[in-house]
Amino acid sequence: MSRKDRRKKDRNRRDRRAGEPPSRFARQLMAVQQLIDERRFEDAEQLLLDIVATNPENRDTLYLRLGLAQARGDDRELFTAASKLVKFYPHEPDLLLMLAEAAGRIGFLSVALKTYREYLTRFPDDEQAEDIRRYLEKEVPGHRARLEQVGLDGENGFADGLLHEQVQIAMGDGRYAESRKLAAELLVRRPRFVAAWNNTTECFLLEGNYAAALDATDHAVAIDPENAFARSNRLRCHLYLGRTADAAAEADVVAELTPVDRPSAWVKLAEGLAFAGRDAAVLSVCARAKKAKEMGSGIDKAMLALHAGVAEYRLGREKEAKKHWTAAVKEYPALSAAEDQLAELKKPVGQRAAGWVFRLTQVVPRPWIDDLSRRMTRVRNRPEAETTHEARQFLAAHPPLLAVLPVLLDRGCPAGRTFAVMLARVAKTPETLAALKDFALSDRGPDSTRHEAAREVKEAKLFPPGPIRMFMEGEWREIRLTGFEITDEPSHTHGPAVVKLAERGHEALMKADHRAAKAIYTEALAIEPDAPDLHYNLSMAYRIAGENDEADRRVREVAARFPNYFFGVVGAAMIDLRNGDLQPARDAVGRLMEAEKMHTSEFMALAGLGVELAIEQNEADRGMHWVKMAEDIAPDHPNTAKLRERAELGQLVGSIGKIKDMAGRRRKKRPGGGEP
Repeated sequence: MSRKDRRKKDRNRRDRRAGEPPSRFARQLMAVQQLIDERRFEDAEQLLLDIVATNPENRDTLYLRLGLAQARGDDRELFTAASKLVKFYPHEPDLLLMLAEAAGRIGFLSVALKTYREYLTRFPDDEQAEDIRRYLEKEVPGHRARLEQVGLDGENGFADGLLHEQVQIAMGDGRYAESRKLAAELLVRRPRFVAAWNNTTECFLLEGNYAAALDATDHAVAIDPENAFARSNRLRCHLYLGRTADAAAEADVVAELTPVDRPSAWVKLAEGLAFAGRDAAVLSVCARAKKAKEMGSGIDKAMLALHAGVAEYRLGREKEAKKHWTAAVKEYPALSAAEDQLAELKKPVGQRAAGWVFRLTQVVPRPWIDDLSRRMTRVRNRPEAETTHEARQFLAAHPPLLAVLPVLLDRGCPAGRTFAVMLARVAKTPETLAALKDFALSDRGPDSTRHEAAREVKEAKLFPPGPIRMFMEGEWREIRLTGFEITDEPSHTHGPAVVKLAERGHEALMKADHRAAKAIYTEALAIEPDAPDLHYNLSMAYRIAGENDEADRRVREVAARFPNYFFGVVGAAMIDLRNGDLQPARDAVGRLMEAEKMHTSEFMALAGLGVELAIEQNEADRGMHWVKMAEDIAPDHPNTAKLRERAELGQLVGSIGKIKDMAGRRRKKRPGGGEP
């Protein structure tokens, strides 16, 4: 059947389907195509992943993958989709040419040449056949010379080169066991072929078998001590096995290596140093590659720019990072890691997760993640002790994770940090809590993730008393962590007679009946003279009566006589604050925040003090932080809405003050200092 007849047949089949109502699957496919047409590639990819999960080999799905890959310039995905489609449509010359071109662009030159030859065998009279013959006549000798340079010489050079690329293709598709098997076949033929040892190492790393990976990379280094791929892989092996000193020594070696005429080798050096957190060394490698004019093009050049951007961001140079990531996307639009980090820069500084080096599955094998998911599902809704036990069993089954967790927290992707924080929090081992503590006190990742880690560390009593220096909203601050438990248990208990009097006294205060309140609380104190809450409420009756001096005197007396009485401490601090003395209020907030338990009404009193202190210190953000805490803890409390109104008013007054100051400064700068 000719190509024209096949296309006519396909067109007739589509026409027949057009008269039928579209199935759910067809609607999904149309939605993906529409997203591609609108250039909403991220959304298209996500929907396509869902479809592929249930229809991985469907031809229409593969064509959409092909179209999306073409639109994004993703040659690796284009190669994968085309190689699958060729099996369904072996008589389509355009597919074979597309496969060959994609293979060539991603560096699989042996596969590309083999595919071009297959095209000529099948379609010798096709309209592009003559151009392909001329291309092969020119390209084959050069490719043979390149194979000889990497050690694949002799009459089997091309066949071994093809096998070498099949090793890499299987690894890229996640078929690690198959990739290692193919590499072993190649090593039987060529035992000193370092690249096969390197690929074996990569597979073991991705499978989580770090000891076997180290053994394979030792073979590679023994053959070629200055091989960039082998040295970089060895660095990662030491890192994941927790061999800190060995990893540091290997990083020093990697930082000094100088590959010759191999852009991908420079990328590998930068990758290894990035995994090790050697940011300055990453920038040095990128600079030396640029100076040697060996940055290459396409994915190699983009990857160097990606690593340079990450290093710059981690060193606090956001503008330089943005330039590198923008250049990476321009050079290779399908590099989602650079695109994702540019998107992070658009967020407020405290919400950013930029500056990550690798994705979770590059460090933690997917089977391990699935294992943890199964274990946590099994103990869902079970007591905390059972969950902790299961998490510790998981760590015991995968010992390298204890060395990997700090790496994930410091320079992992958002999913990697979430995984690490969750596992560390649930396991609660000394090692995981230490990793959380280091992360909490760092400047990596979003504020909320570090704050979550810090609260876990505080609960484990690994922080000293008092404020903690943390990086929040783009600057280092003294933070008091809220590790208290909100409870409805009353702070003080009374005898039956006083309980009844206290209820009547509370009703009188709510009605602003100060005379009745004074009488009731005086009667109650005659029965229980050492009850601090009765003394404090009596002072409130004096305040309602307008006798503020007497009320203040009584509040200070309560605070002095009962130094652990929550409302007395807050009340005395409020008086000092009104008198312009801020330090007692700061001290009171700090001391009360150390409480392990707090009644809802106690927290609301503390939040009120916190808001007033923030207003006096012109710290609007801190005031709103108290409001948000109150809205989380007691959204229905009658004072929560009032607290927001007070904080917003303080925010407005502060903003007006800043505007007046700015206007005043501008007037002073005008010539002559007069009015405009």
